[in-house]
Amino acid sequence: MSTRIRWRHPAPRQAGLTLIELIVAMAIMLAAIAAASTVFVAGASLVSNSQRQVEDNGNARIAADQIVSAIQSAGFGALGGVCVNNAGAAKFVSPIFGADGNTSPSAGALNTNALPDTTTTSPAMVAGTDDLWVVVPDRNALEQANKTSVAANACHCVNPKTGAAPPLPGAMTVLAQSVAASTSPLPVLCTGSLSATAGAEGNQLLVSNGSSAALLTVSSIAAAETCSPVTAGTFTYAESALAAFSDSAAKGFQAGDMVFGVKVLHFYVGTDPTTAAPALYEAAGAPTGTVDYLGRPFQGTSIVTSTPGVEDLQIAYGFDPTGSGNPDSYVWQAGMTPVPYGASPPYPGLGTAPLVALRITVVTKSAKIAVDARGADSLTANALYARPAVENHAAGAPDGYQRSSYVRIVGIGNMTPGAI
Repeated sequence: MSTRIRWRHPAPRQAGLTLIELIVAMAIMLAAIAAASTVFVAGASLVSNSQRQVEDNGNARIAADQIVSAIQSAGFGALGGVCVNNAGAAKFVSPIFGADGNTSPSAGALNTNALPDTTTTSPAMVAGTDDLWVVVPDRNALEQANKTSVAANACHCVNPKTGAAPPLPGAMTVLAQSVAASTSPLPVLCTGSLSATAGAEGNQLLVSNGSSAALLTVSSIAAAETCSPVTAGTFTYAESALAAFSDSAAKGFQAGDMVFGVKVLHFYVGTDPTTAAPALYEAAGAPTGTVDYLGRPFQGTSIVTSTPGVEDLQIAYGFDPTGSGNPDSYVWQAGMTPVPYGASPPYPGLGTAPLVALRITVVTKSAKIAVDARGADSLTANALYARPAVENHAAGAPDGYQRSSYVRIVGIGNMTPGAI
């Protein structure tokens, strides 16, 4: 009897992972996801912070360029000062001046905590920041300057660009004859070039002899020009009620004195009443006959433009005491009182040194707090995230917000001897 031996083959192994293998795989996957998430969050934070930085840089540049544009034309025809209504009296002041927001009033500048709101409609100014007042020609006065001449039996007033008559409102014309100070109405050629629009920007004229000027608030304009016989038009102005009011204390108004429209502009940092965020404001102003508590003659009347995000404005005034014209020799002063050229400024060692340049620094602040690589706002104690020290304005406390600073140095050609 034979015996058969049967061999049993083992059952095939089931496909898949063991529990240990699965746990290891899941751990590796979670580690990879965590690493990728960290990189993603860090990248998103970097992009967000970078975008805000770009916006801040742009706002700073826009704000600075806005001020620079006004400074470059300020003081035209008024090197020796502008005669204005200063608290009911005729007084010559500089067409460029501003206060230092970091000095006490006893030193002739602004109190850090008491910078006033100079208008009834403008946002209050931010303590510690500087401000700037400038008297600038209406753009039409320079860009659309008119050729004016009078001959026997002829009256000619032409815009050289278009050949049209009368010229554009705000363009330049001249006084027709010499008259004593405070004379009103004043005889002027080409009244069509004068603006009769009411309001701070529409009724201010500068009468200039090329060295000094008078800022007039126009009350009325009479277009009475005729060619045969030659007669002039006239305009009346509010300041005629003041004694000795003219562009020359010694001579009064002279025939041929330039007459053109001007604007008085005020630049300062204020708090937006809607967002509670800081912004740079450009306000129109006027010599209202009253002065602020610093004794300055202009008052704001309305807001022209605003640039959001501007936290600080610092202005340094450059004087040239050696007369060398070398920027390395300039003396920089924080703040400038309304003292015209030729008078002794209240700054030690400067004497009658001319104002030759302004250094404008604008600091912008991001709208949102910066975040770290984890997307958290843990940078509030980091000294890099604070308002920086600029000129004589000390740095602020860390608060986690990014800032950008932009600096421009502007030469003032109109405020140097021989400019006209």
